[in-house]
Formats: sequence, structure tokens, C-alpha cells
Amino acid sequence: MMLVEKSFDTGEVVLNYVEGPDNGPPLLFFHGGVGQWKSYHEMIPAFTDNYHVYALDLRGRGKSGRTSEKYLLKAFVRDASNFISGCLGQPANLFGYSEGGWVSIWCTSKMPELVNSVVLFDPPIDIQRITDRFESEEYRRSNRKYQALCGKPVDEVMKVLREDFPSWRDETLRMFAESYTYCDSRWFDVWLEDEIPFFEGFDMDKCLRGISCDALLIQAEPGMGGHILDSDVEHVKETNPSIVHRKIEGIGHNFDKVEPLIKATLDFLESLEET
Repeated sequence: MMLVEKSFDTGEVVLNYVEGPDNGPPLLFFHGGVGQWKSYHEMIPAFTDNYHVYALDLRGRGKSGRTSEKYLLKAFVRDASNFISGCLGQPANLFGYSEGGWVSIWCTSKMPELVNSVVLFDPPIDIQRITDRFESEEYRRSNRKYQALCGKPVDEVMKVLREDFPSWRDETLRMFAESYTYCDSRWFDVWLEDEIPFFEGFDMDKCLRGISCDALLIQAEPGMGGHILDSDVEHVKETNPSIVHRKIEGIGHNFDKVEPLIKATLDFLESLEET
């Protein structure tokens, strides 16, 4: 597998990304909150033989540029749209995890001409529940704690994460630790305000209804920290019955087990080629 690290200037910010060999239609990965393209380093090899893989560092994360403005979801969506139209130059298949799922949902709804299909791994669906949780003092304390890890050496971050997540593999701990090392600490600022501004302009139901391409929603296990409840799945089905749902037992809201995600995604993408 040959991945080449490159950069793309959107006109607002320079985005870092990796590109695989041109072995098929484009498949673009968006990472979650405190993440970077390397979050997918265990998944990407499974797709490079049959797809033209791209994976971005969203602004403020990884090696992508930092900005002086607040890190809001609508800015990430602008970056995604500009990247697809300006760098790929053709519609793409999207894979979005958590925050990357929100980016994918909004981008797919807003710019349907840029998206062939979309896979969403455990993006929180009930935005009000998320904002209520993060506006609690408990989560504010947690966010301040993790904000302080940004820019710290990987080994130092790993010590903290190992205490908080003792069941995680060292590989997973290191992946998240590296993400904190390369994350702009100001990404946390919007989650620490009295009224969280991150979702400004985002209407989940409107965007779900606006998804007209083939779409797969992968639900992690709620009892293992998955962010999508069964009631959220029912809401999605009512809002847009065309979205396919797949619940994977035994995985939570992290990348500790990638094999089930790879299989579910490949099965979905291959089914589209057969139709």
C-alpha cells in the first residue's frame, strides 16, 4: 500500500491529507473530534485495492492549518465541499466517524452532486442530547482535562488515557494520544461555552431528509459507549426510510475493533456496484 501525504489550500485553510493509488472510485474518510487521518491507518489498507482512497486532517487537527475563528461544524463542511470539488474533481463515496459523520451528513445533504454514497459510523443523532451533556459541569471538567493534553508528548498523553481507558489496546491508546499531540487546544473552546455554538446552522432532521444517495448508518453498541441509541435509529428510519441501518455488537465509540467496520463498509459499497 502506497499512501502519499499532500496538502490542499481551500482558500481559507491548508488541509493535510493522504492519497492512495487510483484503483477505483474515490473514497474519502473524515475522522472524529480529536482525531486525524491516521485514525484510519488500520482501516485504509482494506480499501486501497479497489478504491482511490483519500483521508483528511480536518482544520485544527493533525497537520492541517489552524484558524483564528471558532471551530464550528459549518467550517468543516465548507472545507469538505471545497476539497471534493477542488481536489478530487468528481463525486466521492464518504466515510464519516462521529464528528466526521456530522460533516458527511451535512455535506451530502447540502451538496448532493458531490457525493455518490455515504457511510456513517456512530455519529450522535440527537444533537440536543449532546449539547445538554456537554453543557453539564461534569463534561466541562472532562473537556478541560483533555484540552490540557493538546500538544503534549505522545507518551505523556498515553499515561493519562491508559488510566481512563484501561481496556483499550496500546495501539488504540497511541492513536488517540497522537491525535491529542497534533490537536489545536482551541478546538475544545466551543465545547466550553455556556451555550455550545458548534452546531450553528445545522439541522439534523433537515439534513437527514436531504440525503438522496445510498447511505449506511453503522451503530456501535450503546452499552459500550456507542452514541446512537435504538430510539435514535427509529428516528432516522422515520425521517429518511432509505438510509440503511446496521448495528454491530461488541464495538463501542472508538476504533478498538476495525474488522467489523471494514466488513460492513465493504459489503455496503460492493452491494452498490452490483445494482
